[in-house]
Amino acid sequence: MFKHNFIFCLLVFVCLLGVSIEMPLSITSERISDFPLMKLEIAGVKALYTSKAFFPPSTIQIDPWHRWKFNRLLYGYVEEKNIYKLVIRLYFPSRYLSSTGNDYLPLAKKIMELSLKFYILGAVNLGLTPRWSKEGIVDIWLSENGNYAGEQIGKDLYIYQIAKERSELELLREIAHEWGHHIIPPIGPYTAPEEWANGVIGERLLLKLYSSTLPASEERTKIIKFLEEKNEKPIEIFLKEGYPSETIGDKSEKGFWYLVGLVLAKEQEKGITYLGKAFQRLKDQQSFSPGEVAKVLMNE
Repeated sequence: MFKHNFIFCLLVFVCLLGVSIEMPLSITSERISDFPLMKLEIAGVKALYTSKAFFPPSTIQIDPWHRWKFNRLLYGYVEEKNIYKLVIRLYFPSRYLSSTGNDYLPLAKKIMELSLKFYILGAVNLGLTPRWSKEGIVDIWLSENGNYAGEQIGKDLYIYQIAKERSELELLREIAHEWGHHIIPPIGPYTAPEEWANGVIGERLLLKLYSSTLPASEERTKIIKFLEEKNEKPIEIFLKEGYPSETIGDKSEKGFWYLVGLVLAKEQEKGITYLGKAFQRLKDQQSFSPGEVAKVLMNE
């Protein structure tokens, strides 16, 4: 007991002092009390994340794509066979590095919590985990720079303009969208509204799964209303065109929403497990054409 309390206090001390220390890649159930960790559970799966911000190993961490500076870090773990495995590292600037002096720890913890939940929901219901990380770890970067949006680049996920306030629903949608880019096979390319359709597809599927885990509440009602309003157009386009249709090869916005409508219609008809098994078959290429995906979804 003394040893565990000493390790816990030491970790909290180094977080406050500013000493760099790395959390382990895995944590056994017996060692949870050694670390400052928050617990969550969704879809019958448990997860942990650090309740206090650590300093990155390099003290000032430079992200790989934009070369921006970050000096705080949270770790996220998901349980698998009684061992919690590291699946997310989340970097953000401290109030001293922030250009506005903001404390982003509450936002970072919220995004970590949502990301872990989407990780679990995707794995349990679709059988899909992040496809771009060989080590199975996604790096999330919260930045005051960039456009007001999110972006997935390789194994990295960016949330830009974090100084600007987002509604709860918009933050939820944005994280679900970028997680979709991580787990759903890339489908495209399109000229509009974005190059790859997997973000929107993941957004709609993950939000539906997430809402199903919530009790009756204002949050659940808002998500369901959002999905009803946003899914109506693509499903209508698909049902009007039917299948097969030349629209599947259309690279414009019409083709994009036709493909999204096809996926959503199949989910309504066959269920989320059917979609998961179909997407799991799309794994031997970096990306897939809409026609290739349609054939798999239609079981041709």
